[in-house]
Order: sequence, then C-alpha cells, then structure tokens
Amino acid sequence: MFINDGGQFSLESSGAFKDGAIYMGSDNTPDYDTSGYIIENRNGGLLNVVNDIQIVIMDSTTSSTQAIHNTNGLVIMNKNSRISVHGSFGYGIYNDVNGRLIVNSVFSIGGADAGIINYGVVEAIKGGMISSVRNYGLIKEISGGEFRGDIAIENIGKNAVIGRITGGIFGSNVEENTVADSATALLLKDGSTIGAITGGTYYGTETIVCDESSTITQGIYGGKFRTQVPARLLAKGKTCTYNESIKMFVVE
Repeated sequence: MFINDGGQFSLESSGAFKDGAIYMGSDNTPDYDTSGYIIENRNGGLLNVVNDIQIVIMDSTTSSTQAIHNTNGLVIMNKNSRISVHGSFGYGIYNDVNGRLIVNSVFSIGGADAGIINYGVVEAIKGGMISSVRNYGLIKEISGGEFRGDIAIENIGKNAVIGRITGGIFGSNVEENTVADSATALLLKDGSTIGAITGGTYYGTETIVCDESSTITQGIYGGKFRTQVPARLLAKGKTCTYNESIKMFVVE
C-alpha cells in the first residue's frame, strides 16, 4: 500500500506506451484473497492522478477493499485515469468524512459495491464512466459522466446532499447499450436532498425513487426520463410529457 501522509503525490504516465498501472491481486489464481487499499491519502495530502494511470484491485473479497481511500486530504482525478475493483465487494474511491474529491475527466471508476462512496465533499464530477455513486455527504455538482450501475446514484441520509445535477447519463437502457435495463437512475431516501436537476438523461424501470422524507428542493427543471417523473418533484411551472420520437419523458 502507498500512503500519502500530508505530502503531494502525483501519478503521471509519460512513457512510450502512454499509460501506467498499479495492480493488486491475481487474474490467474481464482482463490487469491485481496483486501485493503492501494493508496491511502491522509493528513491534508494531495493525490493528483494526472493522466493515463490504471489503479486496479483484482479478486476483492471484502467491502473494506478500496483502490483509493481518501481519509482527510484532496484527491483529483484527471484525464483517462482508470480505477477499478473487481471481485465480490469493494469500492473504487472511498472519500471519507474529511476528504475532498474532484473528478475532472476520467476514463472509468468502478467497484463491485460502487465506483465512488462519499461521506465527505465531492467538489465536482465532470465526466467519465462511473459504475455508480453512493452518497452520504455533499456532492456540489454533477455536470457530466455516464453512471451505469443498477442504481446509478444513491443519496442516503440527512447529511446526503447533491447541490445540482446539470448533465450526465444515469442508468442503462437495453435499446442503446445492449444490456438489461437498470433499476433506478436516482434513489433518494432517509431524508436526503438534491438542490436542482436542470438536465441529463435518466434510465431505469423506476427512474426516480424518492421517499417521503427526501426531496429535490428547487425541483426538476429539465432532462429526459425513462418513466414519468412524480409531479411533486417538478419545479414550479414545469411539465413532464412523453416524447414519442425519443421514447422518453421530457421535462420542460
């Protein structure tokens, strides 16, 4: 395991093959048990994954397995970086209560349990393939990316806040992605909130699930949705109608 203990740690590939990799585990030994972290960032450290780096754990056997564990520092993910945890359990990035995370433009972040689990602050998610996000803290903005998990975004608990969603693709659609329809694009429960939704494409057999204790405070202003949006979640003056040409419900 690498530990960045208050320092500045950058991962950058500049070799002839234009990419680099850090692996833990074995593809060739099915009963090889893997657990732990590849990188822990702590005590105000800066971890900057600059470009074209793969950080991969194979054969994960426990949810304590994380490619990156951000205890109380800043992690910045940039161009074409790949984070993945393969196996039965585990997270790509675990952003702890005092951690800060910025996802600028990644190739992919994946984990058996979730690509990103957040208890701290995510400043922004701007792009990349991310299997799913499980949020218990603050995500200031999601402006892009493809979130293809069965439940693409889970927002759980009174401390769980997503400031706004302005773009992105959430969930999977069998007609476009040759995989089964996902269950839910957005799941809000246990008193969680989203500030506003102004755009994006949302799939799932039950596209938005929002329990009675949770809310989208400013409402939904725009976006395309696989199923009808509950009226209580729409912004004032907005409607949700079916568009036959794209076979989606549109809020406008």
